[in-house]
Amino acid sequence: RNYYVFTQPRWEYEINLPADALIPISPVNFYDRIEAAVQVHHGAVDKLIPIEWSRETSSQMQAAGVTLEYYEYRTQTHNFCCESYKWMLDRLVTFLFVHMP
Repeated sequence: RNYYVFTQPRWEYEINLPADALIPISPVNFYDRIEAAVQVHHGAVDKLIPIEWSRETSSQMQAAGVTLEYYEYRTQTHNFCCESYKWMLDRLVTFLFVHMP
């Protein structure tokens, strides 16, 4: 899981804070400040990061006015391979050409 994150000193401090102390600094409160387009790719059978996180985050970002492309890959886990990896790369390259001319 996210072992690396929780071994860093900053995260050791934050993980022990009460939830109400973290709410004001949650990224969800700042989605309306995002100016760049965002692209999200998620494997539907990812066991590391719940797909609901990507769905919810993407939905919240779009509601905040963020230009966002969201893709799910039904047979992929956390690490993409095979045909889905090629599709992801094609989509990424197209996205970059459109949004970073």
